[in-house]
Amino acid sequence: MRDPMKTKTPLQDGKEVRQQIVRATQDLRRAAVGCGLPGSGGYEAEATIIARETSAEKTAATHVASERTTEARIRKENLLMRCFKLLLMGGIVLALSMPALGITFNQPWNGPLVMHVTNWDMGTIWTGVPGTYCPATVPPLGRIAPPGAIGGEDGWGLVRIDTIHKGMATGPNTIIMDPVDPAPLWVHGQDGRELAGIFWGLTDVNVQIGAASFTTESVGMQFEIWDQPVTSFNGGVPGSAGRSLVNPNQYLTVGTPGGVVGASLWVSGASSPGFVGALCPMGPDVEFVSTFNPNLAVGKLAGSANVYFDLTGGDWGPLPTPTGMTMDTNFFQGTDIAGNPEDADWYLQITAYSNNPANVPGGFDWTATSSDPITTEVIPEPITMAGMLLGIGCLGRYVRRRR
Repeated sequence: MRDPMKTKTPLQDGKEVRQQIVRATQDLRRAAVGCGLPGSGGYEAEATIIARETSAEKTAATHVASERTTEARIRKENLLMRCFKLLLMGGIVLALSMPALGITFNQPWNGPLVMHVTNWDMGTIWTGVPGTYCPATVPPLGRIAPPGAIGGEDGWGLVRIDTIHKGMATGPNTIIMDPVDPAPLWVHGQDGRELAGIFWGLTDVNVQIGAASFTTESVGMQFEIWDQPVTSFNGGVPGSAGRSLVNPNQYLTVGTPGGVVGASLWVSGASSPGFVGALCPMGPDVEFVSTFNPNLAVGKLAGSANVYFDLTGGDWGPLPTPTGMTMDTNFFQGTDIAGNPEDADWYLQITAYSNNPANVPGGFDWTATSSDPITTEVIPEPITMAGMLLGIGCLGRYVRRRR
């Protein structure tokens, strides 16, 4: 009795049918000879035999073709599945590239960015006879240290990102807001999140005293920007009183160092040398240049500054990142004072407004507030893009095979 659990392939079935036909053919030939039928009856039997042989061959060929068709279909299905897996892997990383970040753009975007920010600034006030002083410690300069400064620090403050927009590169080192689609990709408070941070460590190395304002060239600026619940940061309140006098990156309402629950480091960085500075050509590479008039009434346009940054960490910092995204792209290119190449990831332009020229400590005592654009670009992690490109190429190959 045949075992019902055993199965046969179409090739095996075809072989058995052919063997049966051959045996039947032999029986018919013996019968024709034994009965003395050399005439038409014998030929009819022979024709029947040939017809049966032909039918058996067709049946076997049909089974073989069917099996080959099935194998080809399975190969194509496996190829298609591999294509979709590659696309799915890359797509998931891109689509979910910001959960650890907390914020999400309201539409997909990889490329140049323009971020509008608000700063609360503490800075040294320099006084003295008009002239250029290199280095800044040369007398007869007078120095009013900023409230909340640690050691000999000349500048620190807070930052909040208000909106993030699509950008457009208009030159090797220039990014502007996209004029065709200026609507923000993200705004402060969206998804119940905010991006707030602290900068610190500025040291003025060169000073130029003018009739009403002064210009400084500085080094050593560092910053951290945190993704945190939107109710955590309260603008610049309570001024210098909110800063730790031990840890330079610690402020009451900013990030994990400030005790904020649910915060994640979005990005950190430091000022980049080689892009700015003209007061003392033979001096050191400076990183931050600012001009400020300390004698204006509150709210008046009082100065400007600019600085380039290298990113050092965070969810969108140098790769690898937990989000698969990075703004560490070295978009900006320059040279240091000796002509050596330098690069940077962010460019910050500052427009400052006078806040409290008297620099009275103990309250909302910021030297200035500012509204500043930061320009940069964001790109996916190369391995993420590689996966998606492989998937797309794989699908193209599948379509060509179908044609």
